[in-house]
Amino acid sequence: MGELAALMAAMCWGVGLTGLKSFDNLATPRALNYFKTIFSMTLLVALALILQSSFPTDITFWFFMGLSGVLGIGIGDTMLFKSLQLIGSQYTTMTMLLVPGFAFLLGWYFLGEVISTYQWVGFSIIIFSIVLMVLTDSKSRELNSRKNLIIGLLLGATTSLLQAIGMLLIKSYGSNHHFTWVTVARLLGAFVILGLMNKSNPVVFSLKLYSSMGKKNFRKLCILLFLGSFIGLTLLTIGTQLSPVAIAAVLSSTVPIWAFLVSLVFLKSKPPLIQLPLAALGVVGVYCIFI
Repeated sequence: MGELAALMAAMCWGVGLTGLKSFDNLATPRALNYFKTIFSMTLLVALALILQSSFPTDITFWFFMGLSGVLGIGIGDTMLFKSLQLIGSQYTTMTMLLVPGFAFLLGWYFLGEVISTYQWVGFSIIIFSIVLMVLTDSKSRELNSRKNLIIGLLLGATTSLLQAIGMLLIKSYGSNHHFTWVTVARLLGAFVILGLMNKSNPVVFSLKLYSSMGKKNFRKLCILLFLGSFIGLTLLTIGTQLSPVAIAAVLSSTVPIWAFLVSLVFLKSKPPLIQLPLAALGVVGVYCIFI
């Protein structure tokens, strides 16, 4: 169940990120991250109330889940967007493959988690296929300077560590709580830090974003965030709660595979021929984890 949820989270992000590429010139990454947090947190609070899930009263839970959100969503995603600006998607995706490695080390050291032989095989196949898919991407962006490369790689690697820590905190302090409140608490932490960064009332900020991009684009953004953020983050929480941290991390890192397939099937893109068998190889790796 947990592995399936983490995999579905990656699929949702693959669709969402493919669509969000068209918003590069309509809003800044920090603005999109802030609105994503506002939008998803609102929906998750509504879902928690509809499901009548038990409200957590433990201060320790709120502190560590909030910290998980600050690190993994607030600071982590903002650094990720900055890395994308500096070095492009090819190199940034490579740095994000550090997340499963960090997650494995943290899960093994702090929680004593172990991974089966088949899961190790699947883990390795997935990482291998994604690395080759990224390296064979003909649309990779040229770097402007070595300085940008160094800063971008450091930001990407730091993001990977922060996201792995965020997942460890979910597993350690959120496993016994309802997934809706775990995700709400994480988003609340991200909301606070992003609100301080943007220095703007969330309602006023959302209205300004709506005004700047227009009704049609704003509606499209909300649909993409519903799938990629609201559903994606919720599934990641469930996946992290119910499976080893490293397995949840590597399955949720298969985003490039699903983004590639979405672009191929729905956007009729023409990627290098080598990427199709590599995507299939990644799917084989996923299958090994489920054996």
